[in-house]
Parts: sequence; C-alpha cells; structure tokens
Amino acid sequence: MSHPQHLGRYIIEAIIAEGSDITLYKAYDPKFERFVTIKTISLKKLNSPAKKQLVAKLIWEFKTTIDLHHPNIVKYIELVNNDSMALIVMEHLAGKTLKSWIEDKHHFSIQEGVDILKQLLSALEHIHKNGITHRDIKPENIFLFTDGLIKIIDFGISYPIGKSKSQIEHVQGTPAYMAPEQIISSQNSLHTDLFSAGVILYELLCEQKPFRGEEQKSIIKQILTKEPDKPSSINTKIPKALDTIILKALAKRPSERFQSAKEFKVSLDAAIN
Repeated sequence: MSHPQHLGRYIIEAIIAEGSDITLYKAYDPKFERFVTIKTISLKKLNSPAKKQLVAKLIWEFKTTIDLHHPNIVKYIELVNNDSMALIVMEHLAGKTLKSWIEDKHHFSIQEGVDILKQLLSALEHIHKNGITHRDIKPENIFLFTDGLIKIIDFGISYPIGKSKSQIEHVQGTPAYMAPEQIISSQNSLHTDLFSAGVILYELLCEQKPFRGEEQKSIIKQILTKEPDKPSSINTKIPKALDTIILKALAKRPSERFQSAKEFKVSLDAAIN
C-alpha cells in the first residue's frame, strides 16, 4: 500500500490504519528525533466534498484534547492545518490495543482486569473534569502495554458534556459498548462513558461481552431490554462485591449507575482491597 514520503517535516514510515475518511501513519520527527503518530484525511477524500467537514473534525479533536495531561491519555502534540494538509500529531504508542489482547485470547486475572479499569476510570475522571465525554470507550480505543499501563486514544467523536441531541448529527459509537440513552437519543453525559467502562470490565473478567449477538440489531435490543447475567455466574472466581459493582455500572437508567468515575473507582478499591 503506497503512502506519501513526507507530510510537512514528518517522514512517513508506514501506514498504521486506514479507514474511508482517516488514515493513521507512523512517522519520524527529525526536529525532536522521535517517532509520532499522524492522523490525517485519507488521500481519496482530499478532493471530496466531505473534506471541509473532516478538517473541522480534526480541529475539534485537537482542541478538545490539547489540555488533557494525564498518564493514561495519549498525548496530542501538534495540529497542522493549511492549504496543502490537515493533520494531528500524537505520541507514537508501540504495542497493542486492548482489543488485540482480547482477540489473542489473553486471560486477564481479576486483579489485572480491575487494575485496567482503575486506570481507565482515572483517565475518565480527568476527561470529565475538563468538560467532555469520550463517547467511544471500547477496547479498540485503549492501548495496553506489557507493563500494564493503559492509554485512551481516539477522541474523534468526543463532545462537551450535556450537549443536546439537536446538536449531535447522529448516533455514533460502537453498539456493544453504548449506553441505552446513547442509542435511543444521543444523550451525552459522563454516565455513557461509565456504562462503556462497565462493559469492558465485564468482558475482561468473563471473557465475553454482557450484550452479544451476530447482528447489531440483536445487541442493541439486549442493551435496551435485557439484564446481563451476573458475572460470577460465568466466572465463579469473581467475588459477589464485583457482581454488584459491574451490574450497577450497567444499569439501564443513568441515575442508577455510578455518578462519577471517582465513585466507580472507589467502589472497585473497596471490593478488591
């Protein structure tokens, strides 16, 4: 697969991922002698009518994240937007996403799963304090390093907390990790991120998602109507205290879930320690 040799001062090394709208490159920055990840508009969209909207989304993502300084959040470094290119430069993460670990059938112990969630919740607390929701928390958007450190990536569909349905173009996200209200009306509150975190904890400890099926329609119906099985009924090593926490995180109504990432994290600490 061909790619440009340079984007500005950045020397393109390889394509990391390519979608219909956006391409991720691994690149070398000779100015600071380091590797970076570049997120930019796919070559096939550079001359399309969608270009203006895609540029606006890149600008929005950078402005949203530039003030987020947290060890569990990918660092955004630079925005380049001129007549010849529009791109975001981020720190380069060498390793695998949590999705890849799961697909490779890695077995997570109870402690490992909880440790991952506590880092995720620490990052979400920071994100929410800065007035935004990520809106697409899922294993694909979490990097997990071999030392156990995680970093949240991809703020492409993040929004300010409380932004109304009329201000959101359409429902976005990955159905298996979306909260009921996010599916029904694109409601946007911190509770949607916490629901997604609950799905991830369930998946790590039970080695299956709480809502699953061959078709998205089936998954969505379950999220809206079905109570998930108790985690301990699937993995008998899971303590009953974690059952209570996970099922609370997956409550259908936002008011019945944890009301902050900090509250969720404190409950995990109490259940394990």
